[in-house]
This record gives sequence, structure tokens and C-alpha cells, in this order.
Amino acid sequence: MAELFYPTKYRGKGPWLLESAQLVALDKAIDEYLLKSRSVGAAAAADSTRGTAGQDSATRTITFRLRHDKELETSSFNEALIHPAVMNESILGFKYELRSDNTTALLVLEKNKAERINKQTNWTIFDTEENETELQINVEPRSALLSQELFSILRDWATSAQPPIWQRWALNIRSLGRMILFFWIFFFGINFFSSTPPNYKEHYKQEARKLLDQGINASNQQRALELLMAIESDYVPSSAKPAPPARSSRSLITNFLGIFAVSVIAFFPELCIGVGKGKQYLQWWKTWVKFVSVTVPGLLVARYVWPQLFNIIERAFGH
Repeated sequence: MAELFYPTKYRGKGPWLLESAQLVALDKAIDEYLLKSRSVGAAAAADSTRGTAGQDSATRTITFRLRHDKELETSSFNEALIHPAVMNESILGFKYELRSDNTTALLVLEKNKAERINKQTNWTIFDTEENETELQINVEPRSALLSQELFSILRDWATSAQPPIWQRWALNIRSLGRMILFFWIFFFGINFFSSTPPNYKEHYKQEARKLLDQGINASNQQRALELLMAIESDYVPSSAKPAPPARSSRSLITNFLGIFAVSVIAFFPELCIGVGKGKQYLQWWKTWVKFVSVTVPGLLVARYVWPQLFNIIERAFGH
């Protein structure tokens, strides 16, 4: 007898930044699925004993990976959100396992392969690239109607939680962003704090121009010769002291714009789960991205479209 099998496996690339509300939404979707599957099982049961057994057969287990090889096992995300053990912990990954009658579903999300090898643990269902963090789903058996429905629920949730394309692009060039940010801050710091000797050559030229305006005569001929030699030899008096670095407000604003923009890419998180410390980190990250996305374009518009406003900002930095 011919039978048609639908795919019940899914893998999605990160970054994965999952807020608490998204995790709770998955719990709710699974609860609705379990309620429906129990109704189907009860309707198909020949007697009440069998129906009761079917209702008790569904089990859901969520295992969270914590720091220092610790793990926390709960039956729902709601339970994990209020568990005291995770309040000061950062979640490194989780395994969501559901068994209902003859259907088994597994959703796995954890750090990249290199980190899993270091910890000598591996929950992943499929092989991944060395530095990729993937969300993976597998539901068995493929032929069961409820398996296909459960897979659709998990896949739809993963698709809705998957980040936009620009975030995936930012993660791909994160290493380049970190290198650019390091050298940018390094050279900016050197130029900002290093002292430079006074520009005596320009000073000598200005004095020479004044002599030329007055006219060269016997009284200033010696001084004119001294100025000529000083200009040609780039002479700097031994008693000259380095001058404080000149800080142009326009240069400061331009560098800050670049550093802010590159920092978003350089520190882009690969995996962050909104439980425990991850909840606060996600809030901080969203605030920072909003700040940069408003500040950088706003200052660029002010500089090239509204110069008067940019001049006010320059004076605030100290022209």
C-alpha cells in the first residue's frame, strides 16, 4: 500500500534572541495541541480506562543548560521563568522534548559545535558547521497525522521567532566588526590622547610674511635670515613643550558615530534566551540597538541636511 510521508525535520540558523513571551507562546501552542490530541484519543478509545491512559501518556520535558555544566529540568517555560535557580544564571541552550502516545518531538537549541565539543555534550539532532548555532526540530513518526500537525506547530513557532535577514547578516560579519572596532578605538585613542609639538614652522612663516610686508632693511636683515634657516630646517627650539592634542568636535562626533555603528555588529549576540539573566540582557540589547539606530542616522542627517542643528551639537561637544 502506497503511503505519502511529509518532512518532519527542520533546522534554522541563528542568531536566536528569544524573549520570554515567545517561549511562553510555544508552551501555549503545545498545550492546545495536547488538548486536541487527548480529545482525539478519548473519542477513539473503546472504554474510559483506555481514554484515561491516553490522557496520562503525554509528557513534556524542558532541559536547560546552565554554566559550569549544570542543567535544570522543568515541565514548561512558565515554570522555568519563576524558578529561583535561574534568576542569576545565563541559559546556554535548551532541549524541548514532548512525548504523546506514539508521537515524539524534539526541539534543540544550543551553542555552536566547538563549545559542545569542549563540554563533551551534544544534544543536536543533525550535524552543524563549526561556528553555527542552529535550532533543530525532529518529530517521529513521519506517517502519523498528529506528528505532522505537531511539526507544523513547532516549525511555525521557530519561523516566527527567527530573526530578520539583517541580523543574520550582522552575525556573519561579527568577527570582522570586532577587528574593525578594535583598531578604530586603538588609533582613535592614540590620536585623542597623544600630545603634538607646536607648529613652529607655521609660526615662522607668519613672522616672515610680516617682515616682507614691512620691507627688509639693515635692522631686520639678521632676523629674516634666522627665519629663513628655521623654515628650511624645520627647526624646533629645545625648550618647546608638547601642546595639548587638538580635539575637533566634528572629528569626535564622526568617530563616535562610527564606533556606535560598528559596536552593534561587533557585539551581536549569537544566542540569548529570555530566562534569568538573559531577560535583562535582551532588554539592554534592544535598548542599545534602538539608541544607535536613531542616533547615527539622526546625526548624519543633521550634518548634511540641517547644518545649523549640527553646529549646535558641535558647540555642545566643545568646538
